[in-house]
Amino acid sequence: MIETRNALGISQRELAAICGIPQSSVARIESFKTMPNLATLLKILQPLGLKLTVSSSKQSGGR
Repeated sequence: MIETRNALGISQRELAAICGIPQSSVARIESFKTMPNLATLLKILQPLGLKLTVSSSKQSGGR
C-alpha cells in the first residue's frame, strides 16, 4: 500500500482527503499501529487501484 501510494506520488494527507479519513489514521495504518476495519481498508485501497483478495489457505488436491 505504501509503495503504491508513493509510486503514484500521493501523500498521506492527499490519500486521507480522497478517502475522507484523518491523515493520522493513514499514518497509523501504514505503521501497523492500528488495524483498520474492512470499510476503511477498502476506502484506502480503491483510489490506489488496489483490491483485497481472499483465498483459501488449503492446498488444492481434490480434498
